[in-house]
Amino acid sequence: MLYKKTVVVSGAAGGIGKSIFLEIIKQRGYAIGFDIIPFKKSELCSELKRKGIEKRNFEYHQIDITSQENVRKVINKFKRIHGLINNAAILGGDKNRTREEWNKKFAVNARAAFELIELISPKLEENSSIVNIGSMELERPEANVIIYTSAKGALLGLTRAYSTDLARRNIRINLISPSRVFTPKNIERLRKENISSLPYKSKNLIYNGIVESQDVSDLVIFLLSDKSRKITGQNIIIDCGFGLAR
Repeated sequence: MLYKKTVVVSGAAGGIGKSIFLEIIKQRGYAIGFDIIPFKKSELCSELKRKGIEKRNFEYHQIDITSQENVRKVINKFKRIHGLINNAAILGGDKNRTREEWNKKFAVNARAAFELIELISPKLEENSSIVNIGSMELERPEANVIIYTSAKGALLGLTRAYSTDLARRNIRINLISPSRVFTPKNIERLRKENISSLPYKSKNLIYNGIVESQDVSDLVIFLLSDKSRKITGQNIIIDCGFGLAR
């Protein structure tokens, strides 16, 4: 589905980003990963080695995506790009509801996505695709998650506004909003914050309400492919029915 397509993935070192990165390669695309975590210390590195995936199928850049100049240097190496996945995010509730905390989370969760779109969109070919990773927090916000939820709200605004801006070039952009994704690191974080890894009490959920990284990456691949060529500006929810359950 992605034969010879070059796709940039932010937050590629682990979790959802790792799953997306690996699926791009599986679909015969060329994956470019951005993450602040050193490659050799990443879950992605271990998985690539385990699967025996050769370096000619991907590249990884240890980079702070909030540094526009450093990102520009990498992006300028490529003549053509066919997709962008804005996945990088700072997770968690509000430790300190301060301007500093607001700026820190917005820098990664919203501003960096805007800057990546601005840097990459001129290199996108016609029929290319951008996918932003949002959150079900917009639909059913939890207590004490104000800053993260607000940043994801900004990402939804970016998605809808850019859909009209990029339409003349037949470039589409969509948002995927999963409910809690049960990656190993996320489960560990939830336990540290004394939150149950499966707090859903409703019985009206398919698959017990468990959304996994592969569920998100499968949808990402669809949105990157030509099979979704007329879908743009949408907020697509993956939640096992959580948003409707009571």
